Amino acid sequence: MVKLTGQSKAVHELAKKKAKDYLYAEGELLAALVQVDIDRTYRKFGEAHLTPYCVKYLRLDPNIAAVFVRIVRKSHHVPELASAVQNGELCLYKAKTI
Repeated sequence: MVKLTGQSKAVHELAKKKAKDYLYAEGELLAALVQVDIDRTYRKFGEAHLTPYCVKYLRLDPNIAAVFVRIVRKSHHVPELASAVQNGELCLYKAKTI
């Protein structure tokens, strides 16, 4: 077990908090994109597909957008997948392989 003191402990705790925030935000974005896909909101922006909407309007990297879209589509058939990402039980990149 690693024993940290002083500044190292504070830096580590900050990193842990930010990682938790990141995973939470990832889950929240996935939930929002599921709704965008169900509503076909991207069509209202003149896009035929969800991926270009994510890249152009949400400013996601194309590779990241593709991962989200893959999980969004799979979540329609396996809702537990989206729930696991949203609850922080499964990271985005592990979810994409399922």
